[in-house]
Amino acid sequence: KHPYPHVDRDMESFLKEINRISAPQREPRNSPWRISGWDGSTVQRDFGPILLGAMRDVGYIGRRDRVNQSVEDAKKSMNDNISHMLEENHVQAEKLLNTSDDLMDQTKVFKKKSKELKKDRQWKNRKMAMILGGTCATVGGAVAVPVVAVLL
Repeated sequence: KHPYPHVDRDMESFLKEINRISAPQREPRNSPWRISGWDGSTVQRDFGPILLGAMRDVGYIGRRDRVNQSVEDAKKSMNDNISHMLEENHVQAEKLLNTSDDLMDQTKVFKKKSKELKKDRQWKNRKMAMILGGTCATVGGAVAVPVVAVLL
């Protein structure tokens, strides 16, 4: 293990790339590499330029894989954040739904109580009107009876 983690990843990426590049020469049963017994000259002649190009690109391959890993980490982080936000929104929506249900219940109670209060106030107003009417009639009668008695 190298003290710098990206170097290990770069080496691993390089070896994977070499494996990928060399697969067409290694895989077929009738491959010159297999027939010649891996003596080195055939491999070096065929694969040497490819390996040289890959070695020149090793820095690029490592950087590319680091960037890809950074992109994957960012995507994972974004997905986690989105999932968290959706979960929080779901919780908030449930809270709002519960609050609206409570408000609907309170509205029904308020409406019932206000009707009862309205009926109570109307009854009190009627009683007051009857008392006032009775008082006026009594006072009017008390004043009118002596006046009528004097006139007769």
